[in-house]
Amino acid sequence: MDYMELKVYPAEDQLHVTIELWQDGKPLGHILLPGSDAEGLCQSVAEARKKLSDEVSREIDPVSRMAALYAPMYATTVGHSEGEHGVLLLLRHPGLGWLPFLLPHRNAADLGQRLMDDAKQASQESSSP
Repeated sequence: MDYMELKVYPAEDQLHVTIELWQDGKPLGHILLPGSDAEGLCQSVAEARKKLSDEVSREIDPVSRMAALYAPMYATTVGHSEGEHGVLLLLRHPGLGWLPFLLPHRNAADLGQRLMDDAKQASQESSSP
């Protein structure tokens, strides 16, 4: 039985990502990618993933455990892509790079309001006795 496995980890130099291919418990080879190439590979995998027929779930599994990034860097600007206009929201993920989201104006306003409402509620809850 051929059991294939990919192992991915930071190289000792902390400048590269090591990707190893193993078969039946034996290493077949490896590649070293500088950070920018690793980021590009992640983007290529994400592009391929979004074209698969089994799409990413539109619902968040209530029992799933996701590692949230605390206080990520972000930027917003008025933007456009392929004739679509809206507010460009950029969130920086330390492993995936800058993730762009083009929100139609209505969605941007709704997100802004939800963030304000949630921040206000959290502030009130933390100041309650």
